[in-house]
Amino acid sequence: MTALPVNKTMKHKSLFFAIFLCIWQPCFAFKPEINRAYVQSMNDHTVFYARCIPDEKEGINGTTTIYRVNTAGDEKVDSYQWFSPSGVILAWNSLGRKVAVMSLRERAPTREKQIEFRFHLGGKLLQSYTTESLAAMGIEIIWTPRGEQAKFKVLGFMLDANTNEEAFVIESSNGKRFAFNIQTGKLRNP
Repeated sequence: MTALPVNKTMKHKSLFFAIFLCIWQPCFAFKPEINRAYVQSMNDHTVFYARCIPDEKEGINGTTTIYRVNTAGDEKVDSYQWFSPSGVILAWNSLGRKVAVMSLRERAPTREKQIEFRFHLGGKLLQSYTTESLAAMGIEIIWTPRGEQAKFKVLGFMLDANTNEEAFVIESSNGKRFAFNIQTGKLRNP
């Protein structure tokens, strides 16, 4: 079987195309995600859920409304004038008898302005944590195609068996846990 002759121009075009794909492919792979409406409930069986509706394709403009499920029709509990593209975590605050909300990641051009998460209770903002403030706590900051961000995993809502203190808990990339009081949003003393 005889090999067909390869045109040098064709060889160069193929090489150029392969290099082009390697360089430009990451640009296409990391396009910003478009905001989509979503519903989030608490863990397990619950009567509370958040209905999160964006006003725009990107960003945090929109509404987040907390509802209680009833047989006669769902009852509005709290409302917030923001949308969290990265999601929300809900928890029941048994002491205050209100729904606590942890909203995740609001992109900004600098680590001082970028909000990693916020805590809300009963329709009010309690506390915000920026990328910079988490770096000061020793949480690793990584670079992503969309900018810097803190590297952590949300473990969710937990109750301390020793103190009965309710908290939202995150875990850093090195395994250290941070608990934030559900009534104040402040970092709990270790």
